[in-house]
Amino acid sequence: MTTLIPYDRALPKVPGRAPYTRPDAYLEKLGEGDYAVRQGRRPSTMFLVDKLCQAVDQWREYEDVAHRDASIQDWCEKISAQTGQTWRYLKVPQRRFDVTDAETFEDLVQELEGEKPELFD
Repeated sequence: MTTLIPYDRALPKVPGRAPYTRPDAYLEKLGEGDYAVRQGRRPSTMFLVDKLCQAVDQWREYEDVAHRDASIQDWCEKISAQTGQTWRYLKVPQRRFDVTDAETFEDLVQELEGEKPELFD
């Protein structure tokens, strides 16, 4: 059984931040709807976070996107067959993300695919 927790608010963003580059700033919540931009990486006391950040940095620098796309498509097919649940990969090109009017993930998927996704029925 899948648990879906919808998030229906627009998420705040670090101004000028491109998600495909190494983070150099993060948001700190000051109050309801109030955020401050902090320089550097968000500090963490969790052991695995630093290793995860290093792995993500290596992934960001990976230049052969076509192989990455094919690999994730293959993974989705295999995990769908193993679990009986449908896993799908939706690539969101940066140019489309930068100009979208979508305020929620559901709106973004609907804009990119032209129809309301089953996930939100």
